[in-house]
Amino acid sequence: MQWHVKDPVDEFGENRNDIIYEDYQENRNPFIDHPEYVEMIYNPVSAEDVQVSLEHYTISNYPNPFNPTTTISFNITAEHAESAELEIYNLKGQKVKKLVSRQFSAGQYSVIWNGDDESGKSVSSGLYFYKLNVNGKTKAVKKCLLLK
Repeated sequence: MQWHVKDPVDEFGENRNDIIYEDYQENRNPFIDHPEYVEMIYNPVSAEDVQVSLEHYTISNYPNPFNPTTTISFNITAEHAESAELEIYNLKGQKVKKLVSRQFSAGQYSVIWNGDDESGKSVSSGLYFYKLNVNGKTKAVKKCLLLK
């Protein structure tokens, strides 16, 4: 965490990550692609915290850990409709599935994720992140654990 704070992701690091992926290892550094993961992992939310809130957005899932499904709930308190997406990512920072992408007005919403990817194939057990983007900006990220 200290290293991340002292040396935040910059254009040089992003380019290096692209070169390593394309020319050498064919894997990416998820902490370069998604720097918000560093705080989530190394400065975790306690088990007592039901929701993580950034600005006026909250997001949570239940049950967690889960098998075979979990319900991801989020709220939007804006006065006008907002474009929102809810996406699932693996630990490598790869998008596993886009659960929803549409306009939302103020209110509470929930979406069920059944542990599958975009092609409908079941994903393996492990730690996943779900991310709420509103108007193209990340507003909330939280982790969930799939146990099979």
